[in-house]
Parts: sequence; structure tokens; C-alpha cells
Amino acid sequence: MSLSTPQHTRGWSAELRLPEGALVIRFPDTSHLYDASLPSGPTWQRAVADSGGVVIVTGPMADVDCIDPAIQAGLTTYLRVPLSIER
Repeated sequence: MSLSTPQHTRGWSAELRLPEGALVIRFPDTSHLYDASLPSGPTWQRAVADSGGVVIVTGPMADVDCIDPAIQAGLTTYLRVPLSIER
């Protein structure tokens, strides 16, 4: 999948619970890829609400400094996942 692909990846889902900022990202079998916090501000929350989802970038990245090199080396995968926000 490319970063610009508009379709959601089948079976995946995500939920952000506010105000605590708890984020759960689920695999198609409903097990969790991520279950922790995601600090987010009103601008990001509006953008997600408007688009109905987020793009998850996966790959060999230990920290934020590894993201660009992994993308440039073609080592990443993109998932477009529907995300619901519960307030």
C-alpha cells in the first residue's frame, strides 16, 4: 500500500479515548498491535475526525530518528486504518 492510498486496510481498526489519550490499534483478528497512550492536540483530532482514519507506518524503527532512513531505504509498510474518537 502506498501512503496516498485512500482505502482502509481491511479488518484493522483503531480507537482513541479522550481525554486520557488511550489508543488501541487492532489487527484483523482483534488482537492489539498497540495499546498505550497517544498525546494529541485538537488540530490532529479534527484532522482524524475529518478523514476517518490514520496512516500507520511500520518498519525497523527504534526511535523517531530511524523513520526517515527506513522510509528512504524502502523498509516501511503503510496501513490506512479507520480510527474512532470517543470523548
